[in-house]
Amino acid sequence: MTINFLLPYRTKSPGGGLKVMYEYANHLADRGHDIRVLHLRKRFQRYSAWMYPIARWLKNVENSFFPFWFKFHKTCKVQYVRSVTDKDMPDADVIIYTWWELGFDVEKLALRKGIKVNLIQDYEIWTGDTAAVHRSYDLKGVHNIVIASGLREIVSSFTQKPVFILPNAIDTHTFHLVNPIENRNPASLCMMYHIQERKGTKYGLEALHTVKKRIPDLTVNLFSVFDAPDDLPDWMIFHKKPHNLCQIYNQSAIYITSSLQEGWALPPAEAMHCGCALICTKISGHQDYASEETASQVQPQQPQQMAEAIMELISHPDRRIRLAQAGHRFIQQFSWEKSTNLLETFLKEHIKL
Repeated sequence: MTINFLLPYRTKSPGGGLKVMYEYANHLADRGHDIRVLHLRKRFQRYSAWMYPIARWLKNVENSFFPFWFKFHKTCKVQYVRSVTDKDMPDADVIIYTWWELGFDVEKLALRKGIKVNLIQDYEIWTGDTAAVHRSYDLKGVHNIVIASGLREIVSSFTQKPVFILPNAIDTHTFHLVNPIENRNPASLCMMYHIQERKGTKYGLEALHTVKKRIPDLTVNLFSVFDAPDDLPDWMIFHKKPHNLCQIYNQSAIYITSSLQEGWALPPAEAMHCGCALICTKISGHQDYASEETASQVQPQQPQQMAEAIMELISHPDRRIRLAQAGHRFIQQFSWEKSTNLLETFLKEHIKL
């Protein structure tokens, strides 16, 4: 198959939604499919027709001198496109896009551009145009794939079309258990820092401050693609764009996430695979791997509950170890091999229709 992956932009910082698309591109390329990864460059639209190729060439030169954070399969063609039109989009058997706004242009593409697939990775209403997001779930000729069961419930309420679940997966080559769970410092934690309100970082930080007052030996590692906050206390270690994230997970007994909204959150799952006991908010974006057996769950926007859950696991190492072991076993089922099999089968079946 010839498959085009269409993304709304290309970023210099690692991003979960883009990374998922890149992973599928790589795994399908490894199976012999002809893959193009296409990034929309809206800023190029202001250039004249003859200036656009020059701008694109200059961007490719920049990329050659500053290696990208993701290593693509050697056969993947990574390109920029000026617009989502029949003129600028190459022909293919399949076009897979992510981000709701792209769908309204993809819907208009000719059949020769391939069957159209919307990979929905979150309930993307933070742009403010909620009604348009809902309309994007019911576009003519577009197949909906979601990464989580909670998202299927949302999308299915706005369309009569079938909604296919394609769960996220763990990069087991990068994230794996190295440091035995029972050997870890019980008061060692890690958390992802994010500036978006929906990630609920401020509630996690408030919980950590509460725990620190009760447990002075608490150690915390924060990681992020963003700069550290100005008021970060000196007892929190901050890692910007860390290359040793697996090591950070393995140094930690507990991973916490206080998100208010997620599609299918990757960092908590990665941490579970590396042996962390998970404390998370009880939201749909965690529900596919967080249960009473695999995680300690608290209500969103409740930092005191989060603090109590942290102190409970620190004070009861046996429970923390059991939770981490159960989570580690459960998360093994989410593999890129299995998810790529599901996607490949879905695409082949729909091309035949």
